[in-house]
Amino acid sequence: MNECEHKWVFQETKKKTSIRYQNGYTAYFDRIDIYYCEKCCEIKKIEKGEYVDLPFGGIHHVKDFAPSWY
Repeated sequence: MNECEHKWVFQETKKKTSIRYQNGYTAYFDRIDIYYCEKCCEIKKIEKGEYVDLPFGGIHHVKDFAPSWY
């Protein structure tokens, strides 16, 4: 069986933010980077997520508190 020597190409980034309340507001930042191999068309997803506690009033401008990788 031949193994593909992948050549990964960036396809897209999906971002999602959700907010929950439990003794204060917390935002969850989720980012998925999607790549495909131009030789065999395999898909690879790299996901990163992080919870961030929001300060008072932060719910009105959540993206200002996003991690640098977001």
